[in-house]
Amino acid sequence: PRADDLRGDLRQTLAGLADRFAVADLDHDSLVEGLHQALTTGLGALTGGQCLLALGARPRLAELDFELPLGSAGQRGTVSDLAHLFDSMLTADDPLHSYGRQLLDSAAAGSILAGFLTGSIDAVVQVPSKVPRYVILDYKTNRVPTRADDPLTASHYHRAAMAEAMREAHYPLQALLYCAALHRYLTWRLPGYRPDVHLGGVGYLFVRGMVGESNPMIDGMPSGVFVWLPPPEMVVEASRILAGGR
Repeated sequence: PRADDLRGDLRQTLAGLADRFAVADLDHDSLVEGLHQALTTGLGALTGGQCLLALGARPRLAELDFELPLGSAGQRGTVSDLAHLFDSMLTADDPLHSYGRQLLDSAAAGSILAGFLTGSIDAVVQVPSKVPRYVILDYKTNRVPTRADDPLTASHYHRAAMAEAMREAHYPLQALLYCAALHRYLTWRLPGYRPDVHLGGVGYLFVRGMVGESNPMIDGMPSGVFVWLPPPEMVVEASRILAGGR
């Protein structure tokens, strides 16, 4: 992301991909501009306002794969155990607090956590500071609802709309699982690791709502950037539940 000529680099990369994965009527210039805007949008409280361009590529793990064993015979949790964490460990003003009830009412609530959980995190970024923090980034192309004949704009990607999109797609559960995976990774790899110091939260980047350096702040969040800062103890507890309560 720190290319000397970012637009040129994006255009060259896109041209190579377009040869391999043809898309009819693809507007290369519009796509390059959209990617440039996403890379130059500040990420708010997640990174102290820094954008992906400023953070660069070196302190980043892209497509971080994970595989976690889920408990053992006689020691297995359920999806409802994870759902209760949203109710019990998030404050009422947290935008994802109500998701716990939604998950409890779903058909998945009674599912037993057994076997292996596999996945891939779009990116884990180290935010430079006196004590580095590690944040999770997930890129989304969702459209949020608008009124009939109302063109989609960045202003539609405000906190409430993004929270609704998060809940509808069960992204809060995905985010919690990603946090647990990162917690395990840092436990093994980072000397002196402390969840309350090093876990930096989650950013779901709804790229259609990110418009670059002029990106507006709406209800305390940058347009298109959903920032969630789960309590570290919630992440630790989720990891414990996934391990069967051990």
